[in-house]
Amino acid sequence: MASHGVSFDDLYRRSTQYRLWSYTREQLAQQRREVNEKGCRKVDERLTSTPEVSASSIEKVTMDEEIALISFHARSIAKLAKFFNMPSQVRATGISFFRKFYLVNSVMEYHPKLILLTCLFLAAKSENFFISINSFSKRIPKTTPESILGLEFEILQSLKFTLMAHHPFRPLYGFFYDIQNVLGPEVSTKELGSVYDAARNLINEALISDAIYHFTPPQIALACFKTVNEELTMKYLNKKFTNVKVEDDVPKSTDYDTLVSVITECQQVIKDTPNPTKDQAVMIDKKVQFCVNPSLVLKRKRDTNEPDDANKRPRVGAVEGGASTSP
Repeated sequence: MASHGVSFDDLYRRSTQYRLWSYTREQLAQQRREVNEKGCRKVDERLTSTPEVSASSIEKVTMDEEIALISFHARSIAKLAKFFNMPSQVRATGISFFRKFYLVNSVMEYHPKLILLTCLFLAAKSENFFISINSFSKRIPKTTPESILGLEFEILQSLKFTLMAHHPFRPLYGFFYDIQNVLGPEVSTKELGSVYDAARNLINEALISDAIYHFTPPQIALACFKTVNEELTMKYLNKKFTNVKVEDDVPKSTDYDTLVSVITECQQVIKDTPNPTKDQAVMIDKKVQFCVNPSLVLKRKRDTNEPDDANKRPRVGAVEGGASTSP
């Protein structure tokens, strides 16, 4: 979509990211259901090869729980990137790799704690941020170079070998300058700079949301601007599209109406991003551990003398955003 110089990045629409990783809401939900079902089948296979463990002793992870746990660990990538002083592009690409990986694989197949380290290291290489595998691994407890490098090919396969990642940071910067150009003295550099900084911080949340699968980077950038300062953003868009002042009662163009509708929808998607607490994530994580390694149930029974049947054990609480920790 483009009008009066506002372009939604033709380059992005020709990219593999747009072609391979764009979904409608229904398509995304279906993809996640299929991945969750695949993970459940993998657990059944493991139980078959572990006959001493009763199937009723394993609580499989639900689709909503997977979404919540992936969101939690995606935020862990951001913290880890900050720990290594990696630039925002590396952090964003690491999160992108991680979340795409789990649109192909279930947490019941690969534990997120292992995958996130490899995704971040792979992102550093992809974005030309040099850090040796030894330097990277030695600063992370209980991690070896082999444990990180051993998962690279699995991740590359899941990414369909598409390593170019497009993020909203560049279009946000472009809009920052275009707003100055369009509004001129109507906005001070100090005010706009403050809005830009806040919108850039909001992009970090957008990267963990489903907005990246439904909207283009420029649409996400505008949604972040509008969330931070709606009055300023609407003044800019109105003048950009209609060449009239906001207070004038002039019908908006079709492109304008569509754009406002799209970025408003994008704002809601970002707002609805699951953000489980650490305790909630830990509860889901415990289920994942038993799904990945059913033999751990035997150790749990020895340590706690708890019932073998999962249905007889106390249920844990619900996760925010509809992600329940019950099976």
